[in-house]
Amino acid sequence: MLTKRSILILYVFILFTVSASGCTALLPAPTEQRIGPVDAGLGEDNLELIAHIEGAGLSIAVQGDYAYWGLSHELVVLDIHDPAAPVRVASLPTPANDIVFDGAYAYLVGRGGLRIVDIQQPRAPKQISFLASERTPSALSVQNGYAYVVAYSNLHTISVADPTRPEWIGAIRLAPRLIGVAAMDEQLFVVSEDGLHVLNIANPAQPVEVQVLPNTLLSYGPRVVEGTLYYGGEGVLYAIDIPPAGPLPSPHEIQTSDWGNDIAVVNDVVFLANGFAGLRVWDIREQQSPRLLETYPTKGFALALDYQDGVLFLADCDEGLHLYDARNPAELRLLSLVPATGATFALTAEGDRAYLAAGFNTQVHLLDPAAPDRLVPLTIAGEHVEANDMAASGNYLYVLSDESILVWDVAQPPIAQHQAAYPLHQLGHIRVINEYLYVCDRTGNIWVLSYTPPDKVREVAHYASLGYVNKMAVAGSMAYLFDPDVGMRILRVEPNGELTQLGVYATPETINGIAATADYAYLAMGKAGILIVDVTNPAAPSLAGRYSAPGEAQDVAVQANNLLVAAGTAGLVVLDLQNPAQPLPAAHYATLDCAHKVISVGDYIYVMDRFGGLFVLRYIDPR
Repeated sequence: MLTKRSILILYVFILFTVSASGCTALLPAPTEQRIGPVDAGLGEDNLELIAHIEGAGLSIAVQGDYAYWGLSHELVVLDIHDPAAPVRVASLPTPANDIVFDGAYAYLVGRGGLRIVDIQQPRAPKQISFLASERTPSALSVQNGYAYVVAYSNLHTISVADPTRPEWIGAIRLAPRLIGVAAMDEQLFVVSEDGLHVLNIANPAQPVEVQVLPNTLLSYGPRVVEGTLYYGGEGVLYAIDIPPAGPLPSPHEIQTSDWGNDIAVVNDVVFLANGFAGLRVWDIREQQSPRLLETYPTKGFALALDYQDGVLFLADCDEGLHLYDARNPAELRLLSLVPATGATFALTAEGDRAYLAAGFNTQVHLLDPAAPDRLVPLTIAGEHVEANDMAASGNYLYVLSDESILVWDVAQPPIAQHQAAYPLHQLGHIRVINEYLYVCDRTGNIWVLSYTPPDKVREVAHYASLGYVNKMAVAGSMAYLFDPDVGMRILRVEPNGELTQLGVYATPETINGIAATADYAYLAMGKAGILIVDVTNPAAPSLAGRYSAPGEAQDVAVQANNLLVAAGTAGLVVLDLQNPAQPLPAAHYATLDCAHKVISVGDYIYVMDRFGGLFVLRYIDPR
């Protein structure tokens, strides 16, 4: 089972190499993505967006009084005329792995392809064109009416002489994974996992590779600053003074002992976004003996940098956008932090309250039912937790860390009071049923724990390799549980919390999620859609029907007479269950990334969109 750290690293790799289907596979050639209700015979007006809480911060580019922040699958425009008090002034629902400016336009690449945005009025940006690509582009450079875009192993040339009508000119394959690109005059520099590639672009339609400086440790660049080319990777920064003609000389090797994602270079000072290690600042005036000036930890994954007029902008994937006074590089001063929610990892509800755990630094938030567009971060004195999952009961929140189950009293948010800890190691998921906690580790062992009273957790039963409680549904006294070896187990929940198996329904594929009513279990089966199982006879369950939902069915929940489907890249699908064995499409809402978890809280529908944030929706029944 993937940890949160490995999920984030995997996502950053996927983000800058391939398109995502479900959360990791490949898509066919995309069309322009539409965010919101989709008119596909599914009731376009039947889903109301109550709130969207943004996802992970990925890129940053600054021009004049405005910063353009690529926040997961949304471009946010910030007024930064006062860097100590940046103000959000606009946003567009568009991916932005990389952002560059050319005249009155911003060029963005990300999932789907190239987008060109008119920023003549920064407070009212307007997308004017879109050019689709099969692979997710990771970076681009624009010069003299051409955009050079790297996408996985290919370098694409695009004519943008008319920004409203970009055209593919050609593509060449350079290396297995391309990282970045920069143009200068008639030269194009491309960094890949294999090294630095130099191409002649005297004829932009036919770039010709003229030189390769091999290197297998590269992870960032290239940046051209005042005639010097910078790029680097694990433990080393390379600098080359670009000659007016002829091949590049061998680079100067500047040992930094860092692994980086992005750099900004100002007057022989290098600012390095160093992933989980945060921000590092190096003085490279003496290239043979560079000097580390300072390290600035962040709580997430430092990913992208830009610099303007003494202010350094650092995009941290989870924590948000940092603005530093960088006039004294040896002593940066944090001016402001614009927070980001980060990747969403866990979602649970109790009564009319919902709780969200997001970001690598695992901030747990209360979703305020009176203001669903507002997160209330829970604070607990002296405790930092990497929450793997959580469950709520009454005024208590049960949080899984790698080492134990933590009991928090959340009766008076935003303060959470630590009540107790129960030691169990490497737990993956938790559910609460009646007065019992059900927890599993990453190999499918399940423990049943009593939490009455809440601060006195004790073990009731243990089941070896029974299944996974995150894919567990309960209806009355019946529980439905996924086991990768047998499919769906049908269990009776005994009054003392123990589980008695009554039957098994075998499935050929992995079950992503289960929802249940008194007579039916609804299984989310990825690309296979929804399986509907008649469980009126638990000892002999039978297939009652199927529904081929768009996208990939990742999770399911029941709300009144409707089935809610988190359908991966297709967003949220709502099915009418008037005839439970033959559900009918009722509504569809396109989210931003991968809808992987859905719960129902009163009239609200909460959809976790892995790196696209959290959507709060309400279904309006047309009947």
